[in-house]
Amino acid sequence: MNWVLIVMLSTPGGDFIDKKVEFVQTQAECQAKAQQTARHTPMGVQQHPLCVTMDHWTGKKKMPTVALD
Repeated sequence: MNWVLIVMLSTPGGDFIDKKVEFVQTQAECQAKAQQTARHTPMGVQQHPLCVTMDHWTGKKKMPTVALD
């Protein structure tokens, strides 16, 4: 697994609720799954997908435009 799809869940007002994580092989697979992720779910919960490298996820090598969680 080389890529991680992180889906941040937030309230309609923007408050953090939780996150879902899925490990995938390629950047293309990660981006395809991110595009398939529904942006809004019942009760107004918003989903914000983000693809990061496994090195970023584990803290070994930060991606320059993505904050560490």
